[in-house]
Amino acid sequence: MNSRRFLSLRDLAFFFFGVLCMFAVVVAVDWDDFKRGFNAGRDDARQNSEIAVDPIEAAVE
Repeated sequence: MNSRRFLSLRDLAFFFFGVLCMFAVVVAVDWDDFKRGFNAGRDDARQNSEIAVDPIEAAVE
């Protein structure tokens, strides 16, 4: 009897499908919080990108 067990492609596909389904359930249940957090992160990234200085322009000056 072979004591080593290997993961098959079916096992990996089933695992990733389960993770994807759980992500979809969490997003569906907490949609308002998910949307609020996404928008806050997007706005923060926009604000940070406007403040950031281009290193090439800073070196020229």
